[in-house]
Amino acid sequence: MSSPSTPSMASSLLAPDTSKPIPKGRLRTRVNLLEKALKSVVDDAIGQMVKREDEIEKINGAKLDAFRQQMLEIEKEKLSVTKQCFEMLKSLQKK
Repeated sequence: MSSPSTPSMASSLLAPDTSKPIPKGRLRTRVNLLEKALKSVVDDAIGQMVKREDEIEKINGAKLDAFRQQMLEIEKEKLSVTKQCFEMLKSLQKK
């Protein structure tokens, strides 16, 4: 049996039998159940959005770390080339 806050229950509450008036007490109950169902759906959607944002942050963090590592390697290579050029200039000046 499904709980009152499930979407299937909410859909049955949205399409009630309209051939006779609904007593106020039952109407209040239906409204309360609809509010609970809506809150449950919204909470689930928010939870999924937060989870996706966390996943995106992890992916972006990993990409940023990889980019930083690449930049560090490029800087090391530039330093190595600069050092080699300096060594070559020194050797040329001695000749």
